[in-house]
Amino acid sequence: MSYEFVLSSVIWPETVLNKYRENGFNEAKEEAIHICKQIDIKPEFKSKRKSLKKRMFSYESSPILCSTNEEECFVNDFFLPILDQGIVSINQRFTQLDHFNNYFGFLFDIGNLSTADSDILLKSCHDLQIMLQIGENMDISGAELYDELCFLSEIIDKGTSPLRVLQKILCNSVGDVYPNVAIALRIMLTLPVTTATAERSFSKLKLIKNYLRTTLSQEKTTNLAIISIEHEIVDGLNLDDVIGTFADLKSRKVNF
Repeated sequence: MSYEFVLSSVIWPETVLNKYRENGFNEAKEEAIHICKQIDIKPEFKSKRKSLKKRMFSYESSPILCSTNEEECFVNDFFLPILDQGIVSINQRFTQLDHFNNYFGFLFDIGNLSTADSDILLKSCHDLQIMLQIGENMDISGAELYDELCFLSEIIDKGTSPLRVLQKILCNSVGDVYPNVAIALRIMLTLPVTTATAERSFSKLKLIKNYLRTTLSQEKTTNLAIISIEHEIVDGLNLDDVIGTFADLKSRKVNF
């Protein structure tokens, strides 16, 4: 994954959705008409009951009818709101990716650093040091990271991925030689660059802990989540044995 690819991935989805918002409805309508003709269905928008806007007390004007154009209602009430929500969500989701790219983007091209500008590379290393610094505690040194990357760029193959570089450092036990590179790559490759909003829509937890199960304890919720995620393993278990074991543990019989 290159620096240019990461940067373009931030801009591309929003641009496509904005263009589709302008001309997408007509294209979708033409495609829908073509599909309807193939399956012998009349292409039309279903009409809704005509409704009047509620008049308040002492309202003197005549009642205003809602729009009777079904196609216009579909565009204004469904098509455009869905696209607007998608554009807003894309902007929010890629803001964090853009921030991540500003500091770690140069490490994505670690296999091509031999051709990188030295001044830009040195500035990127110092910016990364500042970002990872809290008070006087520093995870890496920008100057040392720059020196290590310069030495490393001479011995690694061109186009080598960051993960492959980190694997070579750890497998060859040269972490003491390139400590700053190893730390920076580990942080970059394990940093979760995402937002929870989109993932929560398809979350296992949302399926497990619904409004009927709001009193579930943390331990039971965790166990149910594991069962749901590892459903392939659970399918191979003999549930009769599990139920029998559970019944023995919870048995309240009194021995006389």
